[in-house]
Amino acid sequence: MLTLTSIKKTLILCIALLLSTGLNSNESTTMSVSNKPENTSKLNSYPTPGHTDSDHLYLEEVLGERALTDVKNWNARTLKRLMADPLFDQMSNEVLDIVNSKDKIPYVSYHGGEVHNFWQDDQHVRGLWRKTTLASYLSESPVWQTVLDIDVLAKSENKNWVYKGNNCLSPDYERCLIALSDGGKDATVTREFNAKTRSFVNNGFVTPESKGGMDWIDKDSIIIGIDFGDNTMTDSGYPMVAKIWKRGTPLSSAIEIDRGEQTDVGYWGGVVELSDGRREIITTRAISFYDTETYWFHRQANDTTYKKVKFPLPRKLDINGEHKGQLLLKLNEA
Repeated sequence: MLTLTSIKKTLILCIALLLSTGLNSNESTTMSVSNKPENTSKLNSYPTPGHTDSDHLYLEEVLGERALTDVKNWNARTLKRLMADPLFDQMSNEVLDIVNSKDKIPYVSYHGGEVHNFWQDDQHVRGLWRKTTLASYLSESPVWQTVLDIDVLAKSENKNWVYKGNNCLSPDYERCLIALSDGGKDATVTREFNAKTRSFVNNGFVTPESKGGMDWIDKDSIIIGIDFGDNTMTDSGYPMVAKIWKRGTPLSSAIEIDRGEQTDVGYWGGVVELSDGRREIITTRAISFYDTETYWFHRQANDTTYKKVKFPLPRKLDINGEHKGQLLLKLNEA
């Protein structure tokens, strides 16, 4: 019969197999994956006056007043209909019992010799980022240490913070970039956090609220794509520009290394840690939801400039990892 301990051991084994990719140069390394759904639908035509495609073009303005007003009204109408159903309260309570159950499996990540988990229940509605040892996690009653309590943080800062994840720099995983959303919106504020001292870094990296993201190049520089102002976001509302930002300098001084087009879905800069420990800048230009271009920015000898190299790849694919210096790809079309 399966026990909680046996389930945990199975999870740890799976995680160990994944982590082994970053511990041995002869094994594969995991990198960001874009899990895009297959597009099997056909385009429909809407000829009825008042319901044509052109009648709905205002929805393309993702932050437009009319679009946001309609969405709020649709949400309110839908919620009212759902709550009127006699099963609503029963199902709502059942879902809450499941979400708040103390018996649910605490899924974890393992790095720097520690097991990390983000936990939510009825006592920690916004959630806890917590950690423990591997031995403790495999026991029947793990002893957790809180790294960051989002409920306490939100109360102390009078913010409606929703935790959107962290990105910690290897190999010590001490410096982390934490994404926080005010109210759960897509736009986030990213702040540098020290996981060892369990405190935000004074004069560390901090971004204004924006859609986008950032990634570590090294401890003193990051690649960042957010709303920098005019002509830096696509029509879809995502970053169009990738910049390098150095520690101790204002965000306004960040150096642009590349940009996409206004009509793109977005342009995202990231960093891939190879199996030999090197960190390489890899960017993705999403021309459409399914079509992308991938670029490598090779750091030059002077360590201050980068050479842009376009990967000779089909547009419809996902990059799934790296093995012995070779990219692992998944083709999304024949």
